[in-house]
Amino acid sequence: MEQAPDALPKRASPLDGNGREKVFQEQREKIRQLEAIGYVSGVNESHSVAGVVVYDRSRTWDSLNIYISGHAPQAVLMDMDGTVLHTWSYAYEDALGKAPPNRDARSWRYAHMYPNGDLLAIYEGRALIKVTKDSDLQWVYADRCHHQVDVTDNGLIYVLSREPKIIGEIHKTEPISDDLISVLDESGTVVNRLSILECFRNSKYYSSIYRTIAQKLKADLLTEKHAPGDVLHTNALRVLDGGNSEQSQIFRKGNVLLSMRELNMLAIVNMEKSTVEWVAWGMWVTQHDPVLLANGRMLVFDNRGYRGKSRVIEFDPFTQQVFWEYKGDPPKSFFSRVCGANQRLANGNTLITDTDNGRALEVTRGGTVVWEYMSPHRTGDHDELVARLFNLSRIPKEWKLPWLER
Repeated sequence: MEQAPDALPKRASPLDGNGREKVFQEQREKIRQLEAIGYVSGVNESHSVAGVVVYDRSRTWDSLNIYISGHAPQAVLMDMDGTVLHTWSYAYEDALGKAPPNRDARSWRYAHMYPNGDLLAIYEGRALIKVTKDSDLQWVYADRCHHQVDVTDNGLIYVLSREPKIIGEIHKTEPISDDLISVLDESGTVVNRLSILECFRNSKYYSSIYRTIAQKLKADLLTEKHAPGDVLHTNALRVLDGGNSEQSQIFRKGNVLLSMRELNMLAIVNMEKSTVEWVAWGMWVTQHDPVLLANGRMLVFDNRGYRGKSRVIEFDPFTQQVFWEYKGDPPKSFFSRVCGANQRLANGNTLITDTDNGRALEVTRGGTVVWEYMSPHRTGDHDELVARLFNLSRIPKEWKLPWLER
């Protein structure tokens, strides 16, 4: 059924003929394109406003904020006023021993902070690293890691990675990118690794999903889309803690909630059975960052599902009833074509990362912006673009950070 890219011959045998050799060369080039999928560091013109521009102290959920953006391989910890308290940084070439393959890999795509100051960070499509609070490198996991990482209470690290391959049911000669869920221990050693396409194959959704992927691949090839084999583009991964398992066993502890941008789909994977137990689509377009809330509903960043613009919605995962949404007024005031994040805070407010515009905002249930941050970071050949703010999150108030004290 499957043929790993390493199984593609470096050259055809004399019996294959020049035509078959040309096919293999094209396959290898397409595999290189799939391996190089990333994000540009900025797309929108730079603005003169920077820092915290809105702060209603009586209505925000105050704590420290950590963010990463397209300006550098760096994570920044700051207070609610925007004062920088700590930074982590580690260059791609120092971690991987070679120059970054493109401009995208010069920055981090995602970071996870531990209470003791250790940090996990992703070079998009390349590697996951762990550094100390002093930015000393602890280890590197170089397996085309991308988008997001999550850490369980027992220290297991879940990260997305990808593997180009040929799957006959989808296309006999065209390589596609299969996204993987890799599980690492605290030392960065792999303890489990699942293919998302294999999980679909083992599920009741097998026929419809594979048929949908094959149709999409065919359409992308006809339109000569760049990297048409990026058929899933899984952009989010959240390990469920079991807190909602009484509502449904699909929310059992250890299951993984995923977002697949190219299918406009959310899914839950049972890691023990290597199967997909739940899917939902149709309400959003090229979505990001689904989060299962304590009330059993889900929060998701819908990039292009509101008249082609962005919104954040809270919905029932079974009925798809929308209970809350935030959208721009006018709609064009809130639009991130790619990326984006959302976090439900303890006071009921929602923290939103508007990636393309380099801003983050905390909004109330009524939609009032009570805190807003505009990134000061710039990118582009002449710093003419605002750096994409990939993610800004609020850390728990109960975290004690003695290492931060001066």
